Amino acid sequence: MIIKILKWIGIILLSLILISFFLPSKSHVERTAILKAPTAVIHKSIADLHQWPNWSPWIRMDTNIVLEYQNNLVGKGASYSWKSKIVGNGKLEIIEDSPEFIKAKMDFDGMGISFGTYTLKNEGEGTKVTWSMDSEGEGMPFYFKPISKYFNLMMDKMIGPDFEKGLQTLDEYSLQMAKLSSGSVLSVEEMTSKNMILAQMIGTCSPNEIGAKLGEMYGAINEKITPEQIKVVGMPLASYPEFDPTAKLVRVLAMLPVDKKCKSLKESEVYCFEIIGQKLIKAVFQGPYENSKMAYDAIEAYIKEKGYETNGQPYEEYANDPMEVKDPNLFLTNVYWPYK
Repeated sequence: MIIKILKWIGIILLSLILISFFLPSKSHVERTAILKAPTAVIHKSIADLHQWPNWSPWIRMDTNIVLEYQNNLVGKGASYSWKSKIVGNGKLEIIEDSPEFIKAKMDFDGMGISFGTYTLKNEGEGTKVTWSMDSEGEGMPFYFKPISKYFNLMMDKMIGPDFEKGLQTLDEYSLQMAKLSSGSVLSVEEMTSKNMILAQMIGTCSPNEIGAKLGEMYGAINEKITPEQIKVVGMPLASYPEFDPTAKLVRVLAMLPVDKKCKSLKESEVYCFEIIGQKLIKAVFQGPYENSKMAYDAIEAYIKEKGYETNGQPYEEYANDPMEVKDPNLFLTNVYWPYK
């Protein structure tokens, strides 16, 4: 009886092996979606492997996955390896990169090599993304190849849903990055300021509450100086000493240029002081307020290039009224940084 069972098992295994010779040795999985973010932003989200934990479906499957980046490259040559009890071990390297196409080689720790491609095409204000993965059994142990051909028949159903989930997450993440990266520095120049009298209030808030906090403090300053017949003579200013976007609370200095000192407010939370004219680097930024770091980066680069040194805290001037302009992409922020 046992011999018969073993015989039938042998026949079945032999049949499966023989049938495998007629099965496709290649596998191909592909999904396409229209993403809302611009092509350039999506390209960067894919070409920069350090951003993959924010959208890759397999990295996100295992919160304990260990990633090791082999270099800090972006695009061709960038690579990382992973170790995971859930998704296994392996290595990935970007081997081709252009604005509309990225190709990556994936080595699944001795179980074969696959190639992933990402084709990007402008589609209105968004991007058509086609994500595919192809395998021909390269690098796979010979004893596993017959079995792998059966897996090839099911590959689309097995990992296709992961592709769909990955594209959805890539869409959400890239759209978020697009909002954060919008805006541009229009100019950077050296200047000397005139003497200026400021009415100031100091407060604290979380980084994402800065806009509301500034509005509250500007209102409080106006309320204090109006009875003293002190007039505002310029656009609102603000400074953020030792700003740390990861901190729970940040210091916020709200300032309004005024025509005279507020002597009677010495004991108040609003006080006046005079800034003597000084040498400044001025950068004009157009875009959402939360992206004005671009202006600070531009000034720092300019100072380094010229061999200057900073000489005090930078401050911002909100050069147009968001209540009138409405579109955040048209907001103007002048950043001033004292130097010597």
